[in-house]
Amino acid sequence: MRKVLTLGFISLALLNVDAIAAQTLNPINYASGQIAYTNSNIVVDAVKAPAVKGSLLVENGKITQILPPETQIPAGYQQVNLNNRYVVPGFIDAHIHLAQSASAYTRPDIIDATKIQSYQLDQAWLNQHRQNLLSDYLKVGITAVVDLGGPSGKLKHYADAAKLQPSPDIYAAAELISTAAVPELEHEGHTFLAVSSAKEALAAVKMQVGLPIQVVKFVWTDEAGHSPEQLFTIYANAMQYARKAGKIVAVHVEDLAYAKMAIKAHANILVHGVMTAPVDDEFIALAKQHQVVYLPTLTAYNHYRDIFKQQLSFSVQELALTDHTIIESFEQLKLRHADTAPMFQMLTKYLPYVDDIQAQSTLKPQEQAIVAQLSQLFSEQIALYQQQNLRRVLEAGVAVAIGTDAGNPGTVHGSAMLGEAQAWLDAGISIQQVIHAMTQGNARAYHIDQSLGSLTSGKDATFSVYDTNPVSDSFTTMAPNLVVVRGNIALTNEE
Repeated sequence: MRKVLTLGFISLALLNVDAIAAQTLNPINYASGQIAYTNSNIVVDAVKAPAVKGSLLVENGKITQILPPETQIPAGYQQVNLNNRYVVPGFIDAHIHLAQSASAYTRPDIIDATKIQSYQLDQAWLNQHRQNLLSDYLKVGITAVVDLGGPSGKLKHYADAAKLQPSPDIYAAAELISTAAVPELEHEGHTFLAVSSAKEALAAVKMQVGLPIQVVKFVWTDEAGHSPEQLFTIYANAMQYARKAGKIVAVHVEDLAYAKMAIKAHANILVHGVMTAPVDDEFIALAKQHQVVYLPTLTAYNHYRDIFKQQLSFSVQELALTDHTIIESFEQLKLRHADTAPMFQMLTKYLPYVDDIQAQSTLKPQEQAIVAQLSQLFSEQIALYQQQNLRRVLEAGVAVAIGTDAGNPGTVHGSAMLGEAQAWLDAGISIQQVIHAMTQGNARAYHIDQSLGSLTSGKDATFSVYDTNPVSDSFTTMAPNLVVVRGNIALTNEE
């Protein structure tokens, strides 16, 4: 006898508060048995092909096949009628930090507001609300995340959280290997693991590859005064060791010369991308030769700049999906500005002068020098370089991935991906390319494309269902009606 389950979906054209309130996070365990998702439009490849009409067959949490319309469903399958809705592979956020809450207090090394709230209290809140933050990813169709660095002592907590339903899959790195220590973030372990020699870098990697991680991350910038060549000497052997151990090597870069040298040291992924200058032909050639993945973060940088200019705002989606504690922290940052550290007060005083030549002329020479230094970090030109470079690498055929850097102040967990995707669209990237990056691009970047990234036979039954086609309509204002993770219905949007 056929078993038919018809889910009563709310028809949503726009993501709004009522729609979010209707989302149910009580999971239904379909990870075992046979399920047929019938009467559906299946987005197999966002770039190369239109949606395919048919039925998606799932057995024991794996996709078995896509049946054409009108084809009889094999006996024994329970049927879920999707009522002509669209099925897309689960999205992946390729760059988050679960050890950061996204509040104003979560990076005291950058925003010192510890007189308002301590870093320890921020971390305690984060530990208590981790599962809620993870469920926020499901609400926007994100079914897997990659944590790109934090204390290794938290890895077990992440693994335990991922086993609970509902939760996205979690892939992770341990401490960020860097030549500069960040003592302000040393709570429940190091966030940045400082090394000063090739021997120390190799020892750090040897320690990390024995942990339950998929990624080893290096910071390839000049904070400690090292040149690109000096960092090559320190990191190259350690990076090679990590790759031979089967780990993905992700490298934080910002400047062109440093990015080129990181590629020569055999980075797999360039995190953040080149921000301070246009990429050139040599960079493109190196990236293609070494099959490097380019992973920019367009919005996280803007969030920091907006915080320092005291004009940070949140979208309707972010306000609806983000815990009010996070939003309120930035109101407190404004109200209690006098309680912040002198460096933050200096930034908020002078950053509004960056890119405003006329206003700069009213400043004293010493103040103009401060603004000139800030311009190297926070000019709007940096955002333009980021957009320009993303277009250039895509047009050149360099592999790309998309991530948010969620957890950093103002870059909220889950819904920040909607803003990042919109930033890609604003940069001139097609919606097909954006969704491809969020699915196949991210899966390939982390070598998890055998199980995630597309809806084909043998892969995990991990997908989201939308009323209309997100490949042709702007999914940045859409909410999924149904989210399935490895066969489990993790979220429904029911009347």
